[in-house]
Amino acid sequence: MLVDNISNKIDFIARSDLKLRSGDFVLLRVLKRLYGNKWAVGIKGRVISAYTKLDLTPGKLIRARVVAEGNRLILKLDNAFSDPVLEAAENIGLKPDALLQTIIESILRSNLPVVRRTVLAMRAKLGSVKSNRHKLARLMALLHDKGFDINGDTLDVFLELLGNSAYKGEDGYKRHEEEKGEEEGDETDKATEGLAKIIRKQLTMKTESPGSPLCLFNHLTGKHDNWIVLPYNVTYGNRSFSGTVRIKYDRYNGKILRFIIQMTTGKNEMYFYLEPRKNEETKRRYKMMIFSDDVRLSKKIYSKLDSLRLKLRNLGVEIDDTIFESDDFDGFSPLWEMPKYQVIDTTG
Repeated sequence: MLVDNISNKIDFIARSDLKLRSGDFVLLRVLKRLYGNKWAVGIKGRVISAYTKLDLTPGKLIRARVVAEGNRLILKLDNAFSDPVLEAAENIGLKPDALLQTIIESILRSNLPVVRRTVLAMRAKLGSVKSNRHKLARLMALLHDKGFDINGDTLDVFLELLGNSAYKGEDGYKRHEEEKGEEEGDETDKATEGLAKIIRKQLTMKTESPGSPLCLFNHLTGKHDNWIVLPYNVTYGNRSFSGTVRIKYDRYNGKILRFIIQMTTGKNEMYFYLEPRKNEETKRRYKMMIFSDDVRLSKKIYSKLDSLRLKLRNLGVEIDDTIFESDDFDGFSPLWEMPKYQVIDTTG
């Protein structure tokens, strides 16, 4: 199925879970050419096949309008849309590449202005890193926003405090030690409730001494994007759980804007992402997404998704049907979240 010879048209196989309607605008990330006119593109965290005679650029962000054509939907490019990442790179006089794109996207997702000096400092720090660049770049942007020196050892300290899956080592990071023993079967409701009580108790305790980097991080207010991070580390039975609770907080209005539970098990990470809905069309006030790189654990969650969905609906939470890969998440935001374009500071 190939598109007609129209320069700004993209044909695609619409998935029902995308919930697209004619007239909607979507952001489309070009992933790679599959063959000929067929491309893999990302829309709302889903990878779909698209067909176009356009010469697309992998990694580029495109804005398109959903248009009904007969009994199917197509995408028409918004020619007035300018990729904020490419425009930011051009404004500070740097040639965009994969690493620079990751850095600028992280800065924009943190609602920060793109300053040449900051971008160069982050690139120097991340240049030798082979994995998890998107997570580390976002962390650096948040540290910078709270006034930390991203040229020093602050990043290494925070990696360990935040339970990140990549620590400094040969390839830029060293991995967590292998988890000891095999995971047992599914937790019973009683065991799960007991574990939840332990985590709640630990989160209400003072886990960091005054003056520690994490205590200072939580005390300082970000100028553009304010986060609080609370670590936990518990053993329940013969299983260990550790990670962080990450809260995006509007201190002026006293509102929680985003709530994330990050869990580390051995070398794997999982994120439970919760935020308020922006519309009032549904009685469910919150939406939840799960990001995981633990295939076995993801399968277990899928097997219980219907039961979990029912319980969460009673709490006013709508859970997404898809368990996304953790590579689609930078630790604080989904990668498909549109970076806000900021005024570019060219004086740095």
